[in-house]
Amino acid sequence: VFGAQARALYDGDVSAGANPEGSSPADTPEDPACLLRALKRAGLPFKEAVDSITTLLVAGHETTANTLSWALLLLATHEEQQSLAAAEVDRAWPEGTSLDYEALSRLNYVRGVFFEALRLHSTVPSVGR
Repeated sequence: VFGAQARALYDGDVSAGANPEGSSPADTPEDPACLLRALKRAGLPFKEAVDSITTLLVAGHETTANTLSWALLLLATHEEQQSLAAAEVDRAWPEGTSLDYEALSRLNYVRGVFFEALRLHSTVPSVGR
């Protein structure tokens, strides 16, 4: 089903990506078909566009999961840093408040933990050229 829907969107059938209300999606980052349409505008054939999106999703999922795993392991094995990170999270999200991007921007120590995890355990150790 996804392949047929993707092909219809690629070929310009906006009803294939219509919202439940029947309206067509806009080219916004929240629209999953936005990338497909952008790759078409860039001149990629359908198969290459779908392959690129698949690679992006699989690689993005895997590298994110690996980085999160290493960061959590580092925090689990370094009690003082774990306490500092937890305190920062508690300050950014007091109990009863909701998650938002502003709070994320205040997590400087936690961001540093992720950068350190990436430095020590790179998910992509080298890029061949």
